[in-house]
Amino acid sequence: MRLLLACTLSVVTVLLVAAPAAPAAQELAAPDRGVPQAGDRVAVVPFANITGAPEDDWIGAGVAATVAVDLERVASVATVAGGGAGGEPAVEVGRRLGTPWVVAGGYQRIGDRIRITARLVHVASGTVTRAANVAGPLGELFMLQDRVAAALMQDDAASIVEQAAAAAARVRPPPAAAGGVPGAGEAQGGGGFAPVFSNAAIDGPPAPVPPEVLTRDADGRATVRAFRLTGELDLDGSLREAVYEQIRPVSGFIQQLPLEGAPATERTEVWVFFDEENVYVAARCWDSAPEDQWIANEMQRDAFQLINNDWFSVAFDTFYDRRNGMAFLVNPIGGFFDYEISDEGSPNNDWNPVWDMRTGRFEGGWTVEMQVPFKSLRFQQGQSQLWGVQFARRMRRKNETAHLTPVPIAVGPGMFRLSAAATLVGLEVASQNRRLEVKPYAIGSSATDLTADPPFSNRGAGDGGIDAKWGVTQNLTADFTYNTDFAQVEVDQQQVNLTRFSLFFPEKREFFLEARGIFDFGAGPNVLGTGGGGSSGGRLQGPPGTRAGSDVPLVFFSRRIGLQEGRTVPIVGGGRLTGKVGQFSIGAVNMQTDDAPAANAMATNFTVVRLKRDILRRSRIGAIFTRRSVSLDRNGENDAYGLDGSFAFYDNVTFNGYYARTRTYGREGDDTSYQAAFTYDADLFGLQVDHLLVGKNFNPEIGFLRRLDFRRSFVAAHYRPRPAIEAIRQFTLGGSLDYIENGARDLETR
Repeated sequence: MRLLLACTLSVVTVLLVAAPAAPAAQELAAPDRGVPQAGDRVAVVPFANITGAPEDDWIGAGVAATVAVDLERVASVATVAGGGAGGEPAVEVGRRLGTPWVVAGGYQRIGDRIRITARLVHVASGTVTRAANVAGPLGELFMLQDRVAAALMQDDAASIVEQAAAAAARVRPPPAAAGGVPGAGEAQGGGGFAPVFSNAAIDGPPAPVPPEVLTRDADGRATVRAFRLTGELDLDGSLREAVYEQIRPVSGFIQQLPLEGAPATERTEVWVFFDEENVYVAARCWDSAPEDQWIANEMQRDAFQLINNDWFSVAFDTFYDRRNGMAFLVNPIGGFFDYEISDEGSPNNDWNPVWDMRTGRFEGGWTVEMQVPFKSLRFQQGQSQLWGVQFARRMRRKNETAHLTPVPIAVGPGMFRLSAAATLVGLEVASQNRRLEVKPYAIGSSATDLTADPPFSNRGAGDGGIDAKWGVTQNLTADFTYNTDFAQVEVDQQQVNLTRFSLFFPEKREFFLEARGIFDFGAGPNVLGTGGGGSSGGRLQGPPGTRAGSDVPLVFFSRRIGLQEGRTVPIVGGGRLTGKVGQFSIGAVNMQTDDAPAANAMATNFTVVRLKRDILRRSRIGAIFTRRSVSLDRNGENDAYGLDGSFAFYDNVTFNGYYARTRTYGREGDDTSYQAAFTYDADLFGLQVDHLLVGKNFNPEIGFLRRLDFRRSFVAAHYRPRPAIEAIRQFTLGGSLDYIENGARDLETR
């Protein structure tokens, strides 16, 4: 019966109002208890299908129908057709229909289980007075539907309400405009009809119940709420809109440097908003010093000097995997820096998304407003989003770095340690927020040369091509190119080579930059030699072979495509697919190049497939395969394949390694490479042990090798005390042994 009713209601386009029913035997709660009285009119909206699977659409109308039937014993019920994900907000439904109460919610089906979340909204105040969260087997759907109405109306459901409200409540702040209509720039909580995540899904404290914006637990972990903007936000850096008075800021930053765990010496207040197209982060950075004592002297985008300025930064872990993300940094004069973070390290500074920001001043410090389009980010499927988020503040004159959540001083740059970041809830994106970007180009010329043999006049020439980027889903992105032109690529930095080994130049071509970290193979811990916030902080320097471009080989290096012997090779076309599906990171590349006699290059097809799987809290395993259809010596094809893994425990213990092998005609045997490393990298003590081997015939022709036919053993240790001396932050005492043999086991370097 109920299933049939659900199917009928899903196509109803008129308002159905049941006659008022007599009150039940049990007396209803008084109005101040937050539930309808006998005879009150209640609008019930079809529940939103959070997962978006079309085969589950029937459930939403069925849940609403059952709740409506259960409520008819105490109220006059209006069942509203439509609604669902991306529909009209609950308060607006009530105002349009003239009902003082609205019931709305959502459901999420996971396998053979279903979770239903509902809330009872008082239209006049815009507040959620009751909420319910029930879950169980899909086969018990009818029983679960009945429990929803009971939880919304009965006092004995208070415990359910308290637990659900922390994860589910969407509350509109008190209206500032006459008649309760939000004005420009006003925010409302959440938006839409339903949350998707329970508190059990949050890696940290429960979600804050509006008007609260932040919750913390005893360990300092935090959960932050984002609020929807109902009007436009003037991106001017002034923070003068009413929304900054209506919504409480996030504050309470904690030092990483110089006094780990101490409160920040200057107050920082942060807001997170969103609308249909953008996520906004605004900050008010209080500073007791006058402006002439601030350190802000860099405006060039991505300039490393920005790290040594005063700045405010935000990092988003959009897949909430606690290891990958995107970060945005701004200094007081509007200099900015953006980069991708892969596996809590390996920053991709060449990633340059579209975003905007403005800075300003107020009597007590400086302000910043950032606007990041959703189309510049990649995130998990679904309208309701659960992200990781970290805020940081740097005051260079004090050598102080502080974050919203505590970050150990020994782990290095705190924005990289996304496993310690806060959780961002309440964020919702439009269901059709997919990226489509097309960049055609055309080149034309006309030339006259009367001294040529034979001479010519007004000889025309031309060329053209196209690049395209398409969001296949919210979490998978495809790049396509035809007749690629890299004329606008940033030039390489000049380097002087005083060694016998090849220089390493990082990839600058935009087509290959996004999600570049997915293709990193064999990378270990982020050994940078710098501590939190850019100052010395307990990082092992590591052997020369721990970073890309040194003695550890790169199985895939994208600059091998389209370049050979220092000359450009025409790219006919190709595509890339990158993104994340569940616990898997996926990267695939297929490119076709043309003949280039000047570069001694034949037409060649390049194929790369990379797969990584997140395991445990901060660990991963992966595999890679590369193929070049024509090897460099033109004797058949060249293949490379390998397995790698990185296993992180506690804050500073890491095991990492890889095993790779290549296949090239005429170079059989001794064609493997492997590495095994252990790192204990604490602030006071550190130890690193590393062994690397590269065979004589190991030949990844879509990769990068500085040297062949060697094995390296490396050991390093340090002791770094922090004395109670005002002028000295830390002493460093350390030593290392680097022992390199050639393939015949003869000593080469020590």
